[in-house]
Parts: sequence; structure tokens; C-alpha cells
Amino acid sequence: MNTFPDKPLFLIIGAAKSATTSLCHQLDQHPEISIADEKEPDFFSVESKYRLGFDWYRRQFDATSGIRAWGDGSTS
Repeated sequence: MNTFPDKPLFLIIGAAKSATTSLCHQLDQHPEISIADEKEPDFFSVESKYRLGFDWYRRQFDATSGIRAWGDGSTS
């Protein structure tokens, strides 16, 4: 049974050059956390991405079994 949560648990919000990439990399090392394949999918801040729909956003993450938390590090 896949336990991938329905919604993101966190969003890393920060300015450019504020170590969001480092934080995302560290979190992504945890076996129960998934960071978006593209670190900054900008789903919530870029209308053209938002129009792609939540299913598109969710597919940006590794949804393997055992993932308990997922989120992204978009700086916008």
C-alpha cells in the first residue's frame, strides 16, 4: 500500500541566495521526505504552472511507498 500523502506537508519559502537549495538537498536525503524533482516548480506563484492543475504538481514528486512528507522550495 502506498502511503504517499494527498497534500504537501511543507513549503520552503525564502529569497534567492538564502540557502533554500541546501535545505532542500538536506531534506531530500531523508527516506521519508520527497522534494520536487525540479526544486522550484513555482506551482503556487506562477499562473501558467497553477493552471496545469494539482495532479501535475503532485507528479513532480517521488511518490514511492514510505514517503510521509513532501514539499518544494520555490523562492517565488
